Amino acid sequence: MRRFVWILFLAFPLMASDNNELQMTNFELQDTGNGEWKKENGKWETLHSHFLPLTAHRFVLAFQSSIINHPSPILVNGWAQGRLSGQWVIQDSLRSWLYSTRGILLPGIEWIFLEKGDWTADMEFRLQANYDFTVTDKEKKSAEDMEIYRGWLRFYSPFSEFRIGYQQLNFGSGRYGRALNWFDNINYLDPQKMTAGVWGARMQLFYHNNANLWLWSLYGNENIRDQSWDIQKDKPEFGGRLQVPIFNGEMGFTGHYREVEKELNTGIERRIGLDGVWDPIIGIWFESSLASLDIPEYGWNNEWLRWNHVTGLDYTFGIGNGLNIAIEGTISGKKSNPSEWNSFHKAWSLHHQYRLYASYLFSILDQIYLSAILSEDSDFVSGGLAWVRSTDDWTIYLSVSDLSSRIFTEDLTKRHTISTSLWITRYF
Repeated sequence: MRRFVWILFLAFPLMASDNNELQMTNFELQDTGNGEWKKENGKWETLHSHFLPLTAHRFVLAFQSSIINHPSPILVNGWAQGRLSGQWVIQDSLRSWLYSTRGILLPGIEWIFLEKGDWTADMEFRLQANYDFTVTDKEKKSAEDMEIYRGWLRFYSPFSEFRIGYQQLNFGSGRYGRALNWFDNINYLDPQKMTAGVWGARMQLFYHNNANLWLWSLYGNENIRDQSWDIQKDKPEFGGRLQVPIFNGEMGFTGHYREVEKELNTGIERRIGLDGVWDPIIGIWFESSLASLDIPEYGWNNEWLRWNHVTGLDYTFGIGNGLNIAIEGTISGKKSNPSEWNSFHKAWSLHHQYRLYASYLFSILDQIYLSAILSEDSDFVSGGLAWVRSTDDWTIYLSVSDLSSRIFTEDLTKRHTISTSLWITRYF
């Protein structure tokens, strides 16, 4: 961690004279000039310039000394989570089970290190440490690992933002099922909304009419969500998104370009996405994504090979504290038979899925979720119930679900997969 701090400050030195002050409205501590820190008017407001020496080298040494000798102005936070899960599979005389525990520790630092005029610069660095222990009817196993969860620098003003490093990149209007989760795998029920990040740089421009433009470049990412082919991680990727207000909602137009490979043959993948959301009387949203591939060795010349689409509606009824009901339909298609590409129905293999969600807020702290998923083509139905209790310091998540397969066939053999989970999270 100290090496990271040294690199950060050598790369971004702050220069100030003895007569200037740097406003630090989000910091919690203030140097009074005599080796002490104080609080003014219920919040920490100003860090005087004698703490900012005139050279980068002296600034780094002063910062290191302040960490050792004084409470640090860097915000340290995070959370720890314990998960208990069980799964039971029942099919005729077949019985199998699985129990697992998982511990997650996610500590990190956040720091606003520059405020000048309309511009602010901040950073976040966060690690994720995991420990897993699993017991099945056949074996026991454990695993542990630690990795970077976030690590980025950001410079922003009221009308622009530039961020570089390992960051979260997600967009779209979908709420449950997703077609534009090209770079994330967020579970809508996860209170922490955890997802892997991507290495890259992103710029956003914000306009007076609430439109905004995104531009990004990614590099060195192997395990990006929703990848269909192997990514050439030593080649940069490029993408962008334009989000504009339309009527009382908004629409987004997204594109992404990357170089890929399949069985030692290289090619180009292009993606386009369209999404929108409106809320006149009932909420309406949709996401749609198309992916094309250009690998001449396979006969793929900018052929559109994948299609995903989600449409949803929701309405909140005035029952008690509010009962929200949402319905979604998903179509996913894959073009698999080149000899039949002249016929849409023969070339595309389409899968349909329908979802029903309900949520009710029992109190400020407690919320109940109910879900039912019907997959007509994959021949299964799933139902689940979840309870979430959230306070400033704790979150408790409890769920149970049942997935039943082979419900549309004449075969009476059914397979039930029953799962239950308990997550307890403590924030610090």
